[in-house]
Amino acid sequence: MASHELIPSRNCRHVDWRAMRDAGLDSCWSCGMTFRTTASSAANAYAAYKATIPSWKTSFDGADTLTGFTRFSYLPLNPDQGREIRVLTLHAGVFDEPLSCNLETVNLQLGPVYEAVSYTWADSTGDDELAARISATMSTTTASEEGDITITRNCEAMLRRLRRANVTRRLWVDAICIDQANLDERSAQVRNMTAVFRNAQRVVVYLGEGDSVTNRLLDYASEDHGEHVLPSPLDFLPLYQCRWFHRVWVLQEIAVAKTAIVISGTRTLEWTDLVNQARVFLRLVNKWQNQRIPLPPVLAYGFRSGEMGNKIADKSLDLLSIMQISRGCSCKDARDKVYAVAGLVSEDARVPLPADYSPDVTPERVYTQLAAWHVLKTSSPRILRFVEGPSSVPVMPVMSSWVPDWTTPSPGSSLPPQLPVNGVFIPPQIVVP
Repeated sequence: MASHELIPSRNCRHVDWRAMRDAGLDSCWSCGMTFRTTASSAANAYAAYKATIPSWKTSFDGADTLTGFTRFSYLPLNPDQGREIRVLTLHAGVFDEPLSCNLETVNLQLGPVYEAVSYTWADSTGDDELAARISATMSTTTASEEGDITITRNCEAMLRRLRRANVTRRLWVDAICIDQANLDERSAQVRNMTAVFRNAQRVVVYLGEGDSVTNRLLDYASEDHGEHVLPSPLDFLPLYQCRWFHRVWVLQEIAVAKTAIVISGTRTLEWTDLVNQARVFLRLVNKWQNQRIPLPPVLAYGFRSGEMGNKIADKSLDLLSIMQISRGCSCKDARDKVYAVAGLVSEDARVPLPADYSPDVTPERVYTQLAAWHVLKTSSPRILRFVEGPSSVPVMPVMSSWVPDWTTPSPGSSLPPQLPVNGVFIPPQIVVP
């Protein structure tokens, strides 16, 4: 390798750099980028790069060199002990202080107290690099661990907003409470997601840091105003375009929540206020425009309110209905189109496809198994209604023609997807006459 100075690349903004002094190398554990360098040049280069980042966004939280990062090693969960999960206790601190927490293993069957956080790994720009960190400790009767867990910038910003100045806060955050490098654990913990959010004291929704436009809309949602305050439905779109609203997992996280609050930057409001705001939006659409402006599925179908919320509560929602709703949502892993909503249907309609993120369990395999199971279970060709038309471009061309590709838009309809009930398409349930 040619010798050269370490210059933090635009292609690598991670924080988990390791100095291998004996070999004279620095290497990034996230992407493998390696440089031959001296310790002094590495420190100077990183210090120059760090100076370009706002202080609260500096992931090393005041570190002056590339050394000192110790990767946290998770103590394993015991699947034989029931529904074990980890809960983090976020240590108190002011906004720009280093993040630190303690992880604890708890059993969902024993009613632990915690708040579950619903958020997106990526920020508003789509940045989902593991470019920040939180210091963590964990102890059991037989072992203890401490080190650093890499997280995304958006996760870092969320934790800073949720952290209290003088008291600790018990949270469940997927990026920290699940060992993301352990595929078996990830699969097992995803099967617990419905229970994690259902048993939480409340669900905390983090939309991001927001801006003046979204802040104005959230202020409007939390107050009692007439419709004349916002002259156009288009005023709502910056808020509804937030990445969180289009994430497939939020359907489940909100649907099973006992109660939920919404946080955007310094703003906080109740979830019910946001739902009521969506009703105002639809009134404005009906009043001033004939064109159809879509609501995010989590609002359009009235999760935790209206008929859809009732169907989820009494577990009368069938699998294909919820799959069609999720079609308008996004996810990084196409298998999550199934895994994220499987827990919302009734027991007799639940497809026997436990979450499995093994490389050989491809999205094509999951979608094919779902389709085959539904045909055998119902003796009905109804699933063919959801297959893409001949003019659509297949995302998964290796899949059989009779298997719906749930990553594609709804066949023959625009967002939000229409909900088939007993073979008849009906509009979203939140619509106010």
